[in-house]
Amino acid sequence: MGEINAKILVNVKYCRRYNMNLKKIAIAGLIVGSLDITAAFVDAWFTSHLSPGKVLSGIAAATLGSENAGTGIYPIALGLLIHFFIAYSYTFFFYLVYPSLKNLFNNTWLIGIVYGVFIWASMRFLVLPTLSKIQFSPFVWSKAIKPMLILVFAIGIPLSLMAKKENKERN
Repeated sequence: MGEINAKILVNVKYCRRYNMNLKKIAIAGLIVGSLDITAAFVDAWFTSHLSPGKVLSGIAAATLGSENAGTGIYPIALGLLIHFFIAYSYTFFFYLVYPSLKNLFNNTWLIGIVYGVFIWASMRFLVLPTLSKIQFSPFVWSKAIKPMLILVFAIGIPLSLMAKKENKERN
């Protein structure tokens, strides 16, 4: 237990060293995670008539396999937990790389677009094939555009705008 506390302390010191506000990162993660899951719910409803519960259960089933996901409220809660864990992970990573992205691109909108595309690519080609039970069909650009745009507009651009605002407040 002491080792876990030491790791948390090191991470907090790291965040302070790089002037990262953990409360603002937590709020940003909640906002972009909510935007992303809302977009997923709307898309699933209009394209497949799937309810939000089915979407969240699908996240759990994709991770654990449909035979292990269970039924009822548990796979829904697990799907929501998995979704927000991923959203918070990408949010925290964004705040780590934002200073470099700002120096590289110096354009808030471009940073958001690039980061949204990065999230899509890393999820599609690394995270999901590695951690999920989904069998992917061959890559087709026409099927990639919509999920890519959702991540750009639900996560990339909002994170970039929030980081820019926080940067202005700090300076």
